[in-house]
Amino acid sequence: MFLLLIKKDMSFLVKKNYGNLVRYFDKDKVEITTLKFSRYFPPFIEDIINECGNMYDYLYILCPVYKDKTFQVGVTGTKVFGEEYDEALQRELGEEIGLQAKKYKIIGNRRFPKSNKNTSNSIFAKTYTINILDAMPLLIDDNNQIVTDGKDEKNKKVGCLVFGYKKDILDYMSQKNIYTYKDNDNIVGITLINFKTVRKYYKIWYELFLKELNWYV
Repeated sequence: MFLLLIKKDMSFLVKKNYGNLVRYFDKDKVEITTLKFSRYFPPFIEDIINECGNMYDYLYILCPVYKDKTFQVGVTGTKVFGEEYDEALQRELGEEIGLQAKKYKIIGNRRFPKSNKNTSNSIFAKTYTINILDAMPLLIDDNNQIVTDGKDEKNKKVGCLVFGYKKDILDYMSQKNIYTYKDNDNIVGITLINFKTVRKYYKIWYELFLKELNWYV
């Protein structure tokens, strides 16, 4: 059994008992109880499903774990003024899961309204996928570094799924040290989830809510 909640900002939560393996960055340990989808996730996952069909169903996604007992599907973030989208992607990867991409694939560019009630202002999101074998861990000199102190360009977003076979994801999670850039998102560790599970929740939300709300433009 699970409970799906839609928040006012159109993000959504799936509450259930998760037995996920978590790799903690520090001493802050939490029992994860809620799977979290960013409000920027739906167009992101739709692009990937359209691109890949069922190809990813036997693979896993690397996810950040938060202090509030949630873990989020994929890496998402806001571009800073002066950054290119690809630079924002690398920064968010380093802040949230401790990786840098050697190679990535651009899946889609989407423009969509800030909410179902406010369609006059749009948000632009650029989305990516990365095979974990095409990524490399941050080094000790990168740990807790502030990459930028610029101002957020709030209507410009990036999103990414770092995916791989379960063994490859677990190999990264089991490293002796995982270093991350400094961030203010209260991320305490990383976990993994099967892509087929993500597709299931996405389909439920899409069928029940997005068609009624006419969210896409």
